[in-house]
Amino acid sequence: MATSKIISKYSFFSLLLYFLFTCTIALAQPKSLGCWLNYTNQIQLSKKLGLNIDYQYRNYTFIHNYEQSIVRGAIYYRLEKQQIQFSAGVAYANTSRYLPSRDAKQNIDENRIHQQILIGNKFGRIYINHRYRLEERFFKKQDLIRFRYHLNLQIPFNKNEIEPGAVYISLTNEIFLHNKIPHFDRYRIIGEIGYCISPSFRVESGLLWQILENNDRVQIRFSIFQTIRFF
Repeated sequence: MATSKIISKYSFFSLLLYFLFTCTIALAQPKSLGCWLNYTNQIQLSKKLGLNIDYQYRNYTFIHNYEQSIVRGAIYYRLEKQQIQFSAGVAYANTSRYLPSRDAKQNIDENRIHQQILIGNKFGRIYINHRYRLEERFFKKQDLIRFRYHLNLQIPFNKNEIEPGAVYISLTNEIFLHNKIPHFDRYRIIGEIGYCISPSFRVESGLLWQILENNDRVQIRFSIFQTIRFF
């Protein structure tokens, strides 16, 4: 049992060092710094059932140069003892994409449906979340299926739990794969500092490095997380 605990701790600290290394690389990128605003609201209807709603607004540069906005809603069911959450929902995205070799943009509308499994664990002070999401994406001229795997670590600095008054670090890796060639869509590395204001309100801010097929970009991200309970 003791050996197993030592191996588990070694694995998690190795993973943490990997996150810190990749986030440091993102900080060193000499790209134009974009901006990403994010609001996430979880409406808990009961201990097991609820809604997830989020809105995202992104710019290619910090102040202007609109890139994308997304509004998404989903219903979830939680297996409380196993810390597993199943959800399904819909989304609408509007993207202003630069055309290759031209200083011009193309406006693209997209509708999505998705199915998701979220698995949470806690080892000591480390919160770990695995998110598996399947997205069906509908454009005007084509449809795509995309798989996303999202791994997130949250580690409080000044408290043992993420509770009111806690300052914590949030580290995320996420890979996106399409069903059509090229299968690789994008890869994200995110490093953020968070603050828990109350049991139902948190804020985070940091840097996101996004690697695409032919280029990459860095964005500063500001996030608000809110929970509303009806029980």
